[in-house]
Amino acid sequence: MSIITTLGKVKNDGTAPVYMVVYVNGERVQFHTKVFCEPGRFVVEKGAVKGSSKAAKDQNLIIENSRNRLNEIFVRYRLQNKALTPTLVKNEYKNPSLRVDFHAFMTEAIKERKGESAPRTIARDQVFNAE
Repeated sequence: MSIITTLGKVKNDGTAPVYMVVYVNGERVQFHTKVFCEPGRFVVEKGAVKGSSKAAKDQNLIIENSRNRLNEIFVRYRLQNKALTPTLVKNEYKNPSLRVDFHAFMTEAIKERKGESAPRTIARDQVFNAE
C-alpha cells in the first residue's frame, strides 16, 4: 500500500493544503494533514516541505506523523488478518485514541455491534461503560 503526499487547491493567500492519499480496495481515501505551504516549497518526490527553517521542520514532522499513522493502521490490520475498508481507514485515522483507551474502544465496539447482537448481550457489554 503506498501513501501519496500531494497538495490541494491553492488558497487566496498563496498556500495549499497538504494531503495524504491512499487507495483502499480501489477507492481513493484522502486525509488532510492540517499543513499548508506554498506550492514552490513543496517537493512532490519527497512528499515534504523544502527548507531548514523551524516552520519547515515542524511542517515536515506533522506530515511524517500523518504518514506513520496511516502505515501503522495498514500494518496492524495486515498482521491481524483483518479486512481493511475505506471507512475503517478513515475511522482509525480520525480516532487514534480508540486503540489506546479501552473504554472508548468498548463504547465504539458496542455501538458497531448493536444491530447484530442480542439485547442481553448489549446490556452485558455496557457494564464496561459503567463509571
